[in-house]
Amino acid sequence: MQPRRETLKKNGLNGAFGRITVAKGTNTDFTFSFMVPGTNIPVTQPEIHMTMFDLDGGIGVERSSAKGYSGYVTDASPSISLKLYPDGRTEFGSSANRKVDQPFDPNNLDKIQRRHSVMYFFKEVKSFDVNFGVEGGGDGRSLFFAFESMLNDRCSV
Repeated sequence: MQPRRETLKKNGLNGAFGRITVAKGTNTDFTFSFMVPGTNIPVTQPEIHMTMFDLDGGIGVERSSAKGYSGYVTDASPSISLKLYPDGRTEFGSSANRKVDQPFDPNNLDKIQRRHSVMYFFKEVKSFDVNFGVEGGGDGRSLFFAFESMLNDRCSV
């Protein structure tokens, strides 16, 4: 299935966030790899934090999962559900049919936006995989992500 042209226009940098859009009723795996700039030579990162934002359910239920992570954090009172899979994936998704306002700054979330976010952290990786999917809904939905976030305050130092 080819992505619709409108969906392709909704991918890439969106302010301080990366944005990946998928069609309704689908889920897709994405690999993030780290390379020496201008080459295909992999680079091991000692630690990477990746936050997924705006996991809501206003029009279609959004879900994101990862495996191979060292840990994850959410708000102390999250509004997202957690599901563990036998293959080691941990999935977070909207736990209610609620639309959440898209954040504009990963380091400045309101209480509701923070409760609909999850941050995975990976250690000693050259790459890692995440999955994003949408159940139901109208058009495609977007996953907003960043490698810094307000959720860093939940990590032990």
